[in-house]
Amino acid sequence: MSRERRRHERRVIRIPDKEAFFRLHIHEKWHTINDVHDASISGMGINFTEAIDKETPVKILFVSRDFEIVLGARVCWCQHTAQDISIAGTTEVYRLGIEFDPGRGEDNMLMFMALRKYLDGFC
Repeated sequence: MSRERRRHERRVIRIPDKEAFFRLHIHEKWHTINDVHDASISGMGINFTEAIDKETPVKILFVSRDFEIVLGARVCWCQHTAQDISIAGTTEVYRLGIEFDPGRGEDNMLMFMALRKYLDGFC
């Protein structure tokens, strides 16, 4: 998605292992998100192992030692990026653009505030 179409600037996110985690809920199942690229008050960019159709409703869970929140969201775009080759085999990797539910602005702000210590430019 081009920057011109985003409503808020995205910032790179860096979370140390085991300090916090994200999960994606789709098709009645929760999946661990291991790679979050960036985030803003209105959305985030992630890597995922499955292609997901544009406009698919999802939920994003963020959990840290002090905070837990679930946000309603939708997939804005999905792009095949690479193959991850490991001992377990080859896994396709897709980059997803996720938009948080714009009707839940207060929840979106809470998520962004919880992430601020992990975002470049807010440290």
